[in-house]
Amino acid sequence: FDLGHGETALTWVRADNPETTPQSLLINNRKSQTTAIAHHPKKGIFIGEMAYQMPDATIFEIAFKSRKFNEPTYQKNIKEFVNAIYQHLIDTKQIQSEDDNYFFIGCPSGWWQEEIETYKQLLSEDCLPKATVVKESRAALMHAKESGIFTIEELQKSVLVIDIGSSTTDYTLVKGMSDTPIDFGHDLGASLIEKEILKKTLECQRQYREGREDILRLGEILRDEEILQLEEISQLEKIFEQNPIYKNRCELRCRKAKEEYFNYQDSYEETIVNVGVEDIQRKYKFLPLVNGKIMNAILSQPLPELGKKS
Repeated sequence: FDLGHGETALTWVRADNPETTPQSLLINNRKSQTTAIAHHPKKGIFIGEMAYQMPDATIFEIAFKSRKFNEPTYQKNIKEFVNAIYQHLIDTKQIQSEDDNYFFIGCPSGWWQEEIETYKQLLSEDCLPKATVVKESRAALMHAKESGIFTIEELQKSVLVIDIGSSTTDYTLVKGMSDTPIDFGHDLGASLIEKEILKKTLECQRQYREGREDILRLGEILRDEEILQLEEISQLEKIFEQNPIYKNRCELRCRKAKEEYFNYQDSYEETIVNVGVEDIQRKYKFLPLVNGKIMNAILSQPLPELGKKS
């Protein structure tokens, strides 16, 4: 059960037959889903892409995997998300509840043992039967070993696995396969990029209206009517502050723009990535601004979350 900050996926294998090829379990008919949950007043709980497609949701949460174990909202989101996935697997008959189902869930390698135990307890209470928490970079090492990427001779030497995720970067160091792995990690993840895209998008539009552009010449890329007025930018910032649903939706739109940019980086050096606009209260159109200049500005600026480093 790869429950990630940004994406979630599950793979199934038979324990009584080690030759079985691992199979992907499908959530909403896809092998991978955005880690997102939405509450609809009439239709109930939705997860993944279905949650994002639910425009009238009263709650829409994304990227909620963290160390905030004591926060009631965090506990509620993660348990409801995991429960919804478990129920979905049973409802779609991908697993049978009467079988012996063992769940192995990833966690960042930098988490302390006490945090891992708390996480396991949280997911075991009324959620998953027979849950075990595994450090994520160790799971990556196991995958590399099982899939034959390395020879046995290579694995006898020192192996360093670097797992760069949405919220953390994790490391597992193995000095020969018989040695006890050394795990460590940092709160450094690619989700910082979409948060900065959201800020930069509003910042560039504000600069355009104030006549002091230093990143983009927005008038050469967008029509004037596509650019928010100063009053609209202020209103949008207030909406984000008062109603996280809209901020989360725009942030997810920024993530899609980030992924599109890095998939086809050469195509977007000057051109703005187009992943559509987010309609907010049927009044404001939010279009993420992402191209080479924006991305370079984001990646080179010092960030408070990184101790004023880029």
